[in-house]
Amino acid sequence: MDGEPQQDQLTSKIQYKDFEPGEFTGRQERSYEQTITLIERFPWETERDHLVITLTNPSVTIEGPEGDFLKLALYYNGKFVLHYLTRNHKHLYTKGLFQYKEAYPIIQSFFTAAAAANTPFDPQDLKQEMNLLETRLPHFKDGDFHYHATLPGFLRYVYPLLLFFPLSLVLGAAVLVPRDFPHRLPMIILCILFMIFGLAFECVLFNHWRYCRNLVLVMTKGNDTFYFGPAAQPEKFNKKEIIELTTYGRKRRGGTYTGTLTREEISLSDGRSINISSLMLDHDKLVAKLPGVLLKEEKTTLPFIPPSASIPS
Repeated sequence: MDGEPQQDQLTSKIQYKDFEPGEFTGRQERSYEQTITLIERFPWETERDHLVITLTNPSVTIEGPEGDFLKLALYYNGKFVLHYLTRNHKHLYTKGLFQYKEAYPIIQSFFTAAAAANTPFDPQDLKQEMNLLETRLPHFKDGDFHYHATLPGFLRYVYPLLLFFPLSLVLGAAVLVPRDFPHRLPMIILCILFMIFGLAFECVLFNHWRYCRNLVLVMTKGNDTFYFGPAAQPEKFNKKEIIELTTYGRKRRGGTYTGTLTREEISLSDGRSINISSLMLDHDKLVAKLPGVLLKEEKTTLPFIPPSASIPS
């Protein structure tokens, strides 16, 4: 809507079952009547299929003017639930409902409190939940799904090298002594190999940084449209055009790529491909945004991004 929102309007937005925390659609300023219409038109029963109950669920969320949230969502056994997150985001209140229309009086009170100056919403009809360690705000607030290569992310891979090189130098100095040189030759060779591998990994790391330092990836789990390319003007893509995702790198002992440097190559149906470094987005998080995509792995100790890779190739 154009212009400043009216006092009787609050921002409301929608989540579907395949959305991730912080992912919403249909964000708009709406009056109480318009919000009720939005609730009435929401495909509740269709969205209930294969439902897994979390704070991110098929729902309609309403934002208060002071940063509090009221969320009507699906619940177990054909029921509904109303969540209220306070303005300081420290307390969560809930109320189970047999029908979503039972939430209308509470939603109306939420609008009434928002229209009255200095009158906070009173969740007297809702039950306060235990203060668990789970962070609740990401399930209510809009998330930022722009992924860049950041300096902290770069340093995460540099820190091991800062410890590795001094250790290699100390070991090298200890063995590079003329006395008993033949007996120390295996240790010398091992130190040299460590140094070579460290330098090679550093080359890969700077290869990734140089490639993606000015790129952006904009992608959510529930939306087929995503963007990738120069931060100033990324190109638009569709997940339905993806043939496969190939991961170049090596898994850790736990069988995951967590904390390892990887090159993710997205192959498209038109023959092009997109290379995404884990400096931008970790392997596991990227895979979670691409449900149903064919996954392949190429075991590579040094996953260089080839110089020929363009945006996209």
